[in-house]
Amino acid sequence: MRISSTYEKQIIQLAALAFIFLWCYTLATKLIDIKSFKWSMFNQPLPHALAVALLFLLPFFELVATALLVAVRTRLYGFYLSFSLMLLFTGYIGLVITKVFGTVPCSCGGLLENTSWSEHFYFNLFWLTLSILAIVLIKKGGKKKHNIYS
Repeated sequence: MRISSTYEKQIIQLAALAFIFLWCYTLATKLIDIKSFKWSMFNQPLPHALAVALLFLLPFFELVATALLVAVRTRLYGFYLSFSLMLLFTGYIGLVITKVFGTVPCSCGGLLENTSWSEHFYFNLFWLTLSILAIVLIKKGGKKKHNIYS
């Protein structure tokens, strides 16, 4: 069964909007409660220098991913960055679930603050799958513009 290009375009647009919301929400959560974000980074089983770098890099890459997803010409790169971030986050959670690190406090705020690691893992798998779907649909469409307003 062939899915129409209009339907594919709508899926890409919805995926972009969903990721824009996700990245803006996570960025805002970090910036609104910077003390908690800093505490959670320093309580991860990471070298201190990496925790310091992540304090700046995570919000930066979330902002960059949002900007790339907003602009139609760079949307594919936004999905690639979103895929990369979600792959790293999901991989990290996988290591936590398999007890590679022992007990680890969750550094997520907002909606995921009270979820189990397994729930968080499946939440991330959803976003990982969504990014893959969007990338495949854009590549399949020959990198045609997927303008949200057309």
